[in-house]
Amino acid sequence: MNLLNPYDVLLIDDDPEIINTFTGYYDQQKDVEFHVSRNALETFQILISQSIDLIFMGEMFHAISGVEFVKILKEMLPEVPIVLVVQNHLATAAVFPGVESILEKPLSRDKVLDTMRIIIGNRVRERKDSDLLERLSLSEYKLKEKMLIMRTTLGILEHDTKNLFMKIFSALHDIPESDEANTLNEYIQELYEGISEALGYISAKKRVVSLIDMIASVRIGVEQLPLPSHARINLKYGPRKLFFIETTRLFKNIIINLVNNALKYSPADTKITISLTREKDMIHLEVIDSGMGIPDDDKKHVFNRNYRTALSEGMEGSGQGLWIAQNIALEEGGVITVKDNRESGGTIMSVHLPACSIPSMEHGIFKLSQWYGLPSDVLEKKSRIIRTIIELEYPNYDFDIDSVVFANLLDHLRSERKLKEREKYLAKLRSFLSRNEKGKSILLVDDSLFIHYSIAPMLIESGYRIVEYAFNGEEAATLYQILRPELVIMDVTMPMKSGVEAAKEIFTKNKEAKILFLSALGENVPLLENISTLFSEFTYQVISKPVKQDILIAAVKTLMEKPVHGKGPAD
Repeated sequence: MNLLNPYDVLLIDDDPEIINTFTGYYDQQKDVEFHVSRNALETFQILISQSIDLIFMGEMFHAISGVEFVKILKEMLPEVPIVLVVQNHLATAAVFPGVESILEKPLSRDKVLDTMRIIIGNRVRERKDSDLLERLSLSEYKLKEKMLIMRTTLGILEHDTKNLFMKIFSALHDIPESDEANTLNEYIQELYEGISEALGYISAKKRVVSLIDMIASVRIGVEQLPLPSHARINLKYGPRKLFFIETTRLFKNIIINLVNNALKYSPADTKITISLTREKDMIHLEVIDSGMGIPDDDKKHVFNRNYRTALSEGMEGSGQGLWIAQNIALEEGGVITVKDNRESGGTIMSVHLPACSIPSMEHGIFKLSQWYGLPSDVLEKKSRIIRTIIELEYPNYDFDIDSVVFANLLDHLRSERKLKEREKYLAKLRSFLSRNEKGKSILLVDDSLFIHYSIAPMLIESGYRIVEYAFNGEEAATLYQILRPELVIMDVTMPMKSGVEAAKEIFTKNKEAKILFLSALGENVPLLENISTLFSEFTYQVISKPVKQDILIAAVKTLMEKPVHGKGPAD
């Protein structure tokens, strides 16, 4: 039988035995691309980048039941057949209505492959109908849009809300009774804002953000860009105060897509530059590479859906990334253009979009007064100071100064609120440094002050000594060389340098170092594989946030007791 070539099959199951069995069956199938997902998040990550033709799924896997997930998949992928892998066919059939087939254990090679061939055969015959092909194309188009939203939403829920919950847990641990109600109200409100922000991915809610901060967060994000590529990315921009935009956080996907393309289509020993400039009230973001370039005939088509140049043959990709990026840019009131990099060869992808804009300063003051509960006269005084600074720096400015002042005032108020909280908790954290003078030494590293405050008491209670706190990878690498702690507990995703980048520097200078990584990305397989590849010769362990005390202390104890000459991950 002539199968669709290649045919993409996805297995969703967290049972290692089932995964190994299926992998063995499909290793010899040259006309089949086989993919494995162990949980819902991995599934969505695969679906956003691959066009799956057949799904095998277990009855139960991480975080969600098979019944619930079948409903989600059938709603989003009505055209894709699902085969359940179950223990009892009769008991399962009534629970999973609408699935194409049920495969009962024990499995055999013939049983699995015959099921696939029958379903694929039916699909091949169906696809001869040109009307159906058109409908499938439309369905795929809608799916990509849904997956883009869902992937982004899941990303923020997976990482950001974990830190917010940790903040609430830490607040309950040791706060003065008189402050309890107000403090918890603040945290609950912040949690609400975090969830609202996540929902903003779906509702296209706009927010004033620093484009420089957004680019920095993309560069350090483990999920978005391959960690080994971070050193290839250079940032080039002017004063931060000029680069505020009003956008949804879907805009981040434009940056991710353009940078990933630049990395993919240029030699591994070349640099990628992200450049920001401002011209009047327009901001220009350029992603510059020194790669193979794009032929002139292809430039006019690169933003078309499913279009791939001849130069991209043999490389991974669906031809949809630039099309999606352009559509997001247009929705944001901008546009993406492409031109040659005449200096060193390669391509320059440029995003042109309007800077943050307000009708008037009076309108901006009114809004800020509502949001922050501050008197208008206080806000007006702050705005006059900011305006004076900007006018001194740019005496011949050609931009809307009211909008620039508003964006910087908003940024100042956000920072002020964070600093107030930070100072309160830093004072408490400093008091922990004098405890357990004879205890084994630990350097605690995380960009979240509240993670420090939740973990520090756990370590102190177990007799360990915290020698210092670091809030980014760069601080961690520097403090390690000065203090030489017996263990570093370090977040994976941080500004300045990620935890993985800092660990590389620490291990390079001291092969006997021991590191316990904290990850808010859960059992993220690419992350774990990357850490395993980079640090196979060193002593480390990875645990997930939110951190439970028994798991944390057990991991710390294991690493502390591991001989300094031991190699590889701690048991």
